[in-house]
Amino acid sequence: TLEIEAELILRKISQPESDYCNPNTDYDEIVPLVEDAKKKISDLKDTMTLYSEWKFSITSSYHNLQKMQALQSKVEARHDVWATLKMVCGTVQSWKDTEFSKFDTMVASEKIQAWAQTADYLRGILPEKDRILTKLDIRIDNVSKFLPLLVQLSSESVKEHHWQEIQICMSEMYDSNQARLVGNLMTPKLLQNKDVISRICGQALTEHTLEQNMLELEQYWEHREFTLRKIAIPKKNPSQARKPGSESVFILDCEDNIIGQIDDHQVLLQSILASPYVQELHARAEMWLVLLQQLHVIMHIWPVCHTNWLFLTGAHVDGRMDVLEEEDIHIFLEIDRDFRQLLIVTWE
Repeated sequence: TLEIEAELILRKISQPESDYCNPNTDYDEIVPLVEDAKKKISDLKDTMTLYSEWKFSITSSYHNLQKMQALQSKVEARHDVWATLKMVCGTVQSWKDTEFSKFDTMVASEKIQAWAQTADYLRGILPEKDRILTKLDIRIDNVSKFLPLLVQLSSESVKEHHWQEIQICMSEMYDSNQARLVGNLMTPKLLQNKDVISRICGQALTEHTLEQNMLELEQYWEHREFTLRKIAIPKKNPSQARKPGSESVFILDCEDNIIGQIDDHQVLLQSILASPYVQELHARAEMWLVLLQQLHVIMHIWPVCHTNWLFLTGAHVDGRMDVLEEEDIHIFLEIDRDFRQLLIVTWE
């Protein structure tokens, strides 16, 4: 008797001409009805399970529940297809009313994937070519085909001037102050121009990569600390000319990796300047290329200068310069004074 009641419930909601199988039926009206059918057959199943326990206590054998389980599965499938359809329609509409800047494409992708998995599961239970399931598949497919483009457009690399290009190619008026809703993007025009839009998004990604490289280069050199090396140099003691003393100075430690980094960044800047997408970065890249070229020269000249200076300072202290003309010695003393001042500035 319980199985017959369950069959009647299933038959009622499976009639092709009934509202339960009519894709034009309002899901807000039908979902409560299939929920009621689902609850009724669940109660029948629970009752039959209880009777089966009683039977076992008397006869040591259970009722065969397979038929009841199969009937329950089909009723639940009818409920789930309508409930999923309602969820899909409601969620997609809420997405369309959302500002695109607040639209989470990752969450949307996960939801669409979950809906597709539910549809595949129901396909194994519902009748072949079930009209409600077909409608669900169409709704899922309609939103799925927009997702790859929406993912590209949601990238932080897409700036306002890219949006302007996109709306122009879609034959739409561009207004930077107008709210950009997801629903305004999910139109046939978006799909018709998908190749152009993908190209613009690809260009935006290239520009963004160049900008990030430029920013990393600027931050590297703006925060780069140059190390100083302390050295002792001989110094004449006026009271004891034959016993020179010494003083400490700091010189720039020209590490090899600094030169290598300058070379690498010069190559990077040249590649940025050669890119057709450099645009606003052009002036910044040119400025840094000049600065690094100057720094490159300094890094090569500096060790030569202080090596020669140390040699001449030692020669002056120990008297080896006494053989030179007074004019040459005077030239050295001027150079010595200027270089010592340079070392002070370097230290400061």
